[in-house]
Amino acid sequence: MTLSSRWRVLALIVTLSGCAAAGGGSVEQRLESGSKKGAEGDFAGAVEDFRAAVAADDKSALAHYHLGVALYEKGDTVEAIRALGTAVKLDPKLNDAYLALGNAYLKNEDRKSAFLAFNEAVLNDPNNPSALYNLGVLHYMGGRFRDAAMLLEKAQPIRPDDADIVYRLGMSRLNYGDLGKAAEALRRTVELNPEHAEAWLNLGNILTTQHQFDEARKNFDRALAIRPGWSDGLNSLGILADAQDKESEALDYYRRALAADPANARVHLNLAALYEKQSKPREAIAEYESFLSTWKGEMTTAESVQKKIEALKNR
Repeated sequence: MTLSSRWRVLALIVTLSGCAAAGGGSVEQRLESGSKKGAEGDFAGAVEDFRAAVAADDKSALAHYHLGVALYEKGDTVEAIRALGTAVKLDPKLNDAYLALGNAYLKNEDRKSAFLAFNEAVLNDPNNPSALYNLGVLHYMGGRFRDAAMLLEKAQPIRPDDADIVYRLGMSRLNYGDLGKAAEALRRTVELNPEHAEAWLNLGNILTTQHQFDEARKNFDRALAIRPGWSDGLNSLGILADAQDKESEALDYYRRALAADPANARVHLNLAALYEKQSKPREAIAEYESFLSTWKGEMTTAESVQKKIEALKNR
């Protein structure tokens, strides 16, 4: 459930008494008014109503929760975290508040706190697909692909037609090396969402490693039809050509990929490897150095590339 969609369910969960709110109207009326404004995109107005509800009943977890959601939508993540944190303290079983709090922490780039919030949501409801998905994504982002897959495998039967869950499950499997099950999930993803460019691309990447070159090309073409000029798609076509020993074609694709996105580190890495295969050490070194200047991933990869540069310089 997205944060904005929560406005549509407010009427189902408001159970407060009709005590008066600051500025007129009962707490329930303020919550309903804020919900309506939020649904219409008037988040500033929603915040005003929810603040009035909180002022009238500061022990209401629901009032703090809806204030937090409105603040999040308004773009004030710091205040949103404060309000949502109060909501879960007042009602530790209010799972929507934990989910919203996790999203707010993620927007604030605080993965550790987001992990704790989503984990609490899973502990409260082990079958909540949103909680399972978000916690799985955080495991994925942390490189814990088997843990991610375990959570996503629990979420997937609950929401069998959710392309995002199936895609992330496929990518988790791909990253720990189960290509067969990864391909199965990615095929299911494009069945559910034929416009999912990333799924077409990664399915093509699997097919390339399996030497199913014609099928891989079809998948890359689908991805690029959805996202014309996509640097990652052109990079994958370069890998495909390189795997077929079509070096000039691979070189052309890599150059086009870099023209589309000069900061695409993986293209620099692939182009460097191609130059190295062609016994062009100077060009290879330049591309490896470009990779290091653009790479934002794990340090072990950067260290390995640095060793390649030193080896090439010492030849």
